Amino acid sequence: VLGYTQKKPIYLLERPSNNVFAKNILIASGFHGEEPAGPWGLLHALESMDSCLLDTVNISVLPLVNISGFCVGQRLNHHSENPNRGFLPLLDDVSASEEARILMHHEVMLTDLGRDGVLSCHEDLSRSSTYIYANESGPAPSQLALKMRDSHAQFFSLQGDGLLDGCKLNDGIVFNHPDSSFEAWLHLCGAASSYCTETPGLADFEPRVRASAAMVKTFIECHM
Repeated sequence: VLGYTQKKPIYLLERPSNNVFAKNILIASGFHGEEPAGPWGLLHALESMDSCLLDTVNISVLPLVNISGFCVGQRLNHHSENPNRGFLPLLDDVSASEEARILMHHEVMLTDLGRDGVLSCHEDLSRSSTYIYANESGPAPSQLALKMRDSHAQFFSLQGDGLLDGCKLNDGIVFNHPDSSFEAWLHLCGAASSYCTETPGLADFEPRVRASAAMVKTFIECHM
């Protein structure tokens, strides 16, 4: 338990590998309470995947960050704060939420647990097409980023190119967009790469869950 919000715990779950060369990856979901396909997709993936696949990596999971928002189906937490902003307040002048402060208190540990890759599962409730955010050190999206994008493209069409919420979207990927999100923060803290999925909230719920689960599986497979 990393901390409590409204007396409810924010859990960090860990499954270490016996392989001393296994990579460290961190998967998070449930930052926004009205984006349910992330937590349910993560749960579905962990329940359905072969345990041998999970044994290939040191996997850590934040299954549900915004507990108060999720319980009532609202985006923000019970303080009307955005739990996925405020990690880097100089970038967008947003104060850290209660959940963000708890996670930031464990910066060193979370950075190490996600040093080889971080995945944050989200939804865009205003869209019927999909896209992802990718934070990487290279000049262009890596093969891993393309595989992550293509994992969602099996279920939904890709969002067209152009500006999306002030971000440049090209070929289904918003690449290295600076903001104060959890995933951008951990990348700047030292994680090799971080990705944020955006399942289309206007689509039916079941394929959104399956798409989120597929993304989790792809992310793990790419770090075997």
